[in-house]
Amino acid sequence: MRWSAPLWFATFASLLLPRFALAERAPVPPPPECWNGPRDYYPEGEGATGGVRQVEERLSVDRVTRALPEPMVVSPNGAYAYHLDVTPSGPSSGASRVELLVFAERPYLVRLVASDVFNAVDDHWVSGKLLYFRLALGRVQFLDLIFDVEQERIVYREAGDFGDLVYQQAKASCATAEVGPSCAKQCYRLPHKSAAGRGD
Repeated sequence: MRWSAPLWFATFASLLLPRFALAERAPVPPPPECWNGPRDYYPEGEGATGGVRQVEERLSVDRVTRALPEPMVVSPNGAYAYHLDVTPSGPSSGASRVELLVFAERPYLVRLVASDVFNAVDDHWVSGKLLYFRLALGRVQFLDLIFDVEQERIVYREAGDFGDLVYQQAKASCATAEVGPSCAKQCYRLPHKSAAGRGD
């Protein structure tokens, strides 16, 4: 029997795929008991998807015809720029309106607006066309977003939690006689090198 090239390739690929199949479940991240200090972390399940849905309901993307205000942050390729503005919604609510205006060599600006969020806590260019920004949804949860200014769409989003509270809770629990013994678990840490040994 004579096999065609596509059939031969499909059969060959099917033999290789099981070896390189990804794990069915994501690796479990280290527990707060193993942390050296507070850190941001990304929960799985409803804790993650709920945060994404929460912001998507408050996020809008459209186009406006206006000049890009100052101050502006220019992209690494020198062609694009953005301006970020955060306006408090009111002293009683503690929420803010975050507006991101993007110039991408077009006769309009792309505008991303997030309403009723806590704040924008980080923003910077990832590459010549990818723009990263983090929205705090409150004192615990945040959402990381990456916006492609050329395609005018969000290409990455993931919800996470600020780790200050959970770290302090784990630290306090491990200090008690009841919980302390269970905290003595194996943790994997980065090796610490002295300044003199750096570069060896």
